[in-house]
Amino acid sequence: LYSSAASDVYKRQNTTVNYKQTKPLVSESQDTIPLPILAVGEIELKNVNAVYDSQPDELKANVTIQDFFAEVPLINLQNQQVEVSNLKLHNSLVELKTGKPQENIENETVAESTFWPDWDVNINAVDIKDNTIAFRQAEEKVTPGQFNPLAFELSNFTLLANKLALSKEETAVVNLDQLTFKETGGFELQEFSTQISLSPQALQVNNLNAVTQKSNLNGSLTTSFASLESFIENPDKGLSLIHISEPTRQ
Repeated sequence: LYSSAASDVYKRQNTTVNYKQTKPLVSESQDTIPLPILAVGEIELKNVNAVYDSQPDELKANVTIQDFFAEVPLINLQNQQVEVSNLKLHNSLVELKTGKPQENIENETVAESTFWPDWDVNINAVDIKDNTIAFRQAEEKVTPGQFNPLAFELSNFTLLANKLALSKEETAVVNLDQLTFKETGGFELQEFSTQISLSPQALQVNNLNAVTQKSNLNGSLTTSFASLESFIENPDKGLSLIHISEPTRQ
């Protein structure tokens, strides 16, 4: 087992980082390297800009961080465990551009993947406010008045949560206090909050509150199923109890 610990507090401000990759990465060693256990401590970033350009993958990312703070007691890559006490991101920009999707190659062998991630992740507090998130694939463009999943920009993106958890035992918890944003195409999510609990046999959505510029919705949902895998493959076959307040138009 290989372990590595950083200093208790890592601070960086007024910094620009540029990374350009012109050739595909090739692994020359077949040896298995033990994955580390990291005690990261606190990370604080102010006015940091990072640009990533991978030409072989046609992937470009531009991230401008005005105010970031994270308290990370544990990242155990070997056992796939992550513990985050606090996560904060304010007034920042994340831009991502990808190339055209590659065409499917005949007779290509695709590795079978599990339906549920084999990770234990626990985030106690999330404070994300007034950020901008932009995505564009190839030469796709934002269409005013219409949402384009291949080219969009979310402004005033805010996400506040007091619990985000995922476990290898097929359970998840989301306590979402607030989610709001404005999409360049015209959609505006003015309010969204809920508490979600997922187990191998049930899904509960409580205190759902959603408000857009045209409507609002309040309600709850309880669904039971034989197994989580069967529910993911056929969600319409679950036994559900739904309570929805009558939606209203704004």
